[in-house]
Amino acid sequence: NHAMDYGVAAFLDTLENIKTQGIALIGAGKDLEEARKPLIIEKKGTKVGFLAYNTILPKGYEAQPGKPGCAPLRAWTSYQPIEDYQPGTPCRILTFANQEDLEAMKQDINKLRPLVDILIVSMHWGLHHVPATLAMYQFEAGHAAIDVGADLILGHHAHILKPIEVYKG
Repeated sequence: NHAMDYGVAAFLDTLENIKTQGIALIGAGKDLEEARKPLIIEKKGTKVGFLAYNTILPKGYEAQPGKPGCAPLRAWTSYQPIEDYQPGTPCRILTFANQEDLEAMKQDINKLRPLVDILIVSMHWGLHHVPATLAMYQFEAGHAAIDVGADLILGHHAHILKPIEVYKG
């Protein structure tokens, strides 16, 4: 979520420096196609595929066709009064994955699945500094990824430990 804090030139320079050092890079790129490109690593005959997405994106940090940035899996938030006849009472917070981004992630997983033995999706997502709480969109996106073929979701961003879920084994 800080990848573009110093602008496009610094972002592209960072990507180039990472590649020059021989470090594998996923989830960011010079354009949307590169940001969504998978990584496949083979060790001892096992092929492991990796994809990465970011839901914690300030406006303009998402990669687009012809524009650098991070592979987006954006989400939106809605607030619903719990007791609408009680002005000022707390609201229920609802979050939903951006359907276009969700479909793009599912397409990426579908393309990668037949090429690998294990498929891992990295997600920069969630509520930071809020103990034991996951946002609704995390279940939506995580379940969608598993449903189309991901074996493991690596979630990060929270700055604290969070719960895990075993979904469909």
